[in-house]
Amino acid sequence: MEKGELQRWNELIDQHHYLNSRLVGPQLRYVAELDGEWVVLMSIGGAAVHLEDRDRHIGWDDIQRGRRLKFIGQNNRLVVLADPQRYPNLVSRTMRLMTRRVSADWQAQYGHPLFGLETFVDPQYFQGACYKASGWRALGTTKGYGRRRKDFYQRHDRPKELYWRELHRKGMKQLARKTLPERYQPFETDYRLCPFGAPAQRSLFDAFAGVRDPRKRQGRRYPLQTLLTIIAMATACGMKGHRAIASFASHLTPTQRRVLRCPKDKHTGEYRSPKETCIRELLYAVSSQQIEDHLAEWMQRMDPAQRPNIALDGKTVKGTAKRDGNGQKIEQLHLVMACTHDGRMLLQESVDKKENEIVAVRKILERMPPLRGAVVTGDAINTQQEFAHTIVWEKGGTISGG
Repeated sequence: MEKGELQRWNELIDQHHYLNSRLVGPQLRYVAELDGEWVVLMSIGGAAVHLEDRDRHIGWDDIQRGRRLKFIGQNNRLVVLADPQRYPNLVSRTMRLMTRRVSADWQAQYGHPLFGLETFVDPQYFQGACYKASGWRALGTTKGYGRRRKDFYQRHDRPKELYWRELHRKGMKQLARKTLPERYQPFETDYRLCPFGAPAQRSLFDAFAGVRDPRKRQGRRYPLQTLLTIIAMATACGMKGHRAIASFASHLTPTQRRVLRCPKDKHTGEYRSPKETCIRELLYAVSSQQIEDHLAEWMQRMDPAQRPNIALDGKTVKGTAKRDGNGQKIEQLHLVMACTHDGRMLLQESVDKKENEIVAVRKILERMPPLRGAVVTGDAINTQQEFAHTIVWEKGGTISGG
């Protein structure tokens, strides 16, 4: 669409549509001509973030929706300029022509196809007859909320009817699968769901209050507790590496950033999220043992039930190998952990390359709180008289060999 045509399209939408011509995000504008005259205008944009009936119809979960929402479009503007009485079925015929080509047009513009379309019909103004005649399916009624800005919805008490049009049957089935076909995977959004509510976030934030901040006062933008809470939540959600943690932080909602006391941008008023460099530099400087101790105390407060069984075991961490100039492995991170049998980590120590697990177990037992009759299990290397004495007589537990 040329500049003059775009201006005309916007002016006609502003004149005839109950909304306006302001469209944000990816979009396509269509014009239907008859004998050189514009008779129908419509546009396709990005899909709504949360639609309960649509998501139930597709069958995807929240993470799949966040990653694959871009494969769904929305018909967000429709204006009929010609007299419908003079041209029967004009809108439904135009709609059919649009749905036949919109996926290819979208792929030409944005690199990936569309598998389905959604639209809203305000029953106070329209009946949705043209959509029904064009093969669209009514999925239900919205809750009566409108999106005002990111993650903020305002109630308007004017629920709209939701219509749905499937464009590619095979593509629709793939949206709810564990993995998309390889050709579509590069277009998935890097989206991770943060399952932590505000109470859990606040309690985790408070848990890091005693960690010493290794950074200089000058240049601090984010409180230490803010960064450590984000890192802990991201790690719990499966994020690996500085870049993944930064991506997780960028997807936190404004409410979550406010709860975590992220700083506000003076110009936009939005809460900022830490970048990869900020996270990487902190992790290199902060004391890992302090973080571990505070996390263990927090988990104990969150789940104070007595743990009758504790396992001591050592494992080499996958993906931590260092290599020499010839590509040979020369060092890998080896950890010894004390954890409950249901998977809760209590304490851990790294094994120095010049030592063995016995030294790390000794350090763990020194740090371990009173066991109160808990059974401690371990493999053969840990069957040491020193350890048995510490567990039974000093910590008040019992032992079991493996």
